[in-house]
Amino acid sequence: MCDVQATPYAVNYSVEEISNIEEKIKNNESVTDNEVEKLLNYICYKVREKLSDNMYKATFKGKDLEASSIICNYLNDLGINAKVLNTKTAIDYYATNNNFVIAGIKANMYGVEDVLYYLIDPTFKQFCLFEKDDANRYKERDGIIYEKPSIGHYINPEDAEFVCDFLYFGYMYLDADAASVYGNAFYDSRVPEKKSDTKSYAIPGMVYYNKFISSEPSPMYSKKELEDKDLLLEPIKHKSMQLKKDVTTC
Repeated sequence: MCDVQATPYAVNYSVEEISNIEEKIKNNESVTDNEVEKLLNYICYKVREKLSDNMYKATFKGKDLEASSIICNYLNDLGINAKVLNTKTAIDYYATNNNFVIAGIKANMYGVEDVLYYLIDPTFKQFCLFEKDDANRYKERDGIIYEKPSIGHYINPEDAEFVCDFLYFGYMYLDADAASVYGNAFYDSRVPEKKSDTKSYAIPGMVYYNKFISSEPSPMYSKKELEDKDLLLEPIKHKSMQLKKDVTTC
C-alpha cells in the first residue's frame, strides 16, 4: 500500500471560483468535469480542516459520519442529489462500519450533458493505518474469525496507485472498477466469518455500483446538529446575491 502520510491534498482554491461553480449548480446549469473536481477538492479539504487541528497527522478515526454529514448537507444545499450510505447496508452487514457519500452531479462532457457519480470518503485514511503485526491480526474461535487486519490489507497491489489517489483527494469517480475496489475491500473485512466461507473471488463491480446508486440513504447529522458541533459547511454567499440583498435593503 501507499504512504498514508502523503495525504491529504492541500487545496489552493479561489473563493470567487468556488462561489461561481456553486451558483451554476444552484441555477441547475451543467458544469464541466474540471469544475466538479475543483468543487470536490474544495469540499474534502474543508471537511478535513474542520475535523482536525492538523489534517496531515490526523487519523480521522471515527470521523466518517461527521464527514459524510457535512458533505451531504452541503451538496444538498446546492441542489445536488447526494446521500450518505453505510457499508453495513450498502456492502455487507458484517463489513467494517463506515459512512460515505454518493453524489450525482450534472456535468457537460464533450458537449453531452450527463450525471457523473462520485464516491466521497475523505476519512478513508483511518482504514490504512498499519500498525506493527497488523497484517497477521487474525483471531478465531471454534472456526469463526472475529478479528481481521485493517481494510488497507485487502487492497490488491495493482489497485495501490488508484487507492493512493483516493486517499490523497478524498473522492473517486464512481464506475464499476472503482466500486469494485472500494466494495470488495470492505466486503473482505467482514467479521464474524466462518473460515470455510472466506471469499476467494471478487464480487463484480457493477453489483456494488448498482447498489450504491439505488440504496436508500442512511441517517446523518442534521444541519442544526453540525452547527452545534461547529462543523457546518455552507455554500459561499455569491457576489450577485449579496448585491441583490444590498439593493433590496437600500
